[in-house]
Amino acid sequence: MPLVSIRSLLRDEHYQQSLDDGTWGRELVSWEGHPEFEEGMFVARVLGDAMAPAIPADSYCLFRKVGDALPDGEVMLVQHPKINDPYSGGDWTVRKATYTGAVSEANSWKHGQLKLEPESTAVATTTNDLTEPLETRLFGKLVEVLG
Repeated sequence: MPLVSIRSLLRDEHYQQSLDDGTWGRELVSWEGHPEFEEGMFVARVLGDAMAPAIPADSYCLFRKVGDALPDGEVMLVQHPKINDPYSGGDWTVRKATYTGAVSEANSWKHGQLKLEPESTAVATTTNDLTEPLETRLFGKLVEVLG
């Protein structure tokens, strides 16, 4: 399974394309008892303790690349310009994500809100408007936390 840098994944279009194409020039990892691997899965390190105890600080996690499906309480790797995650130092985070709003029949536009909830009560829940469809990017859904 490819071990990726979240920062590189979210900032480098070539890196994102290599995920889409299933080709990797990066480090690979494996572990006993892993689930069946699927195309588009990746392992990344999640910084900070906002999702503890579900995801302990600095844990490595297996993610499945997300298509067009909107989250309904799943733990997701999310990027949005209004996110300022103190652990990552960027505009992305890993949180329990829930979408509320409207979607066109052809799924060509979404309007509503994306609620991002931490596990830790010391970290605030945030809600982002989805008025600009390209602002919010869902990169991965948590499959498991590696032991």
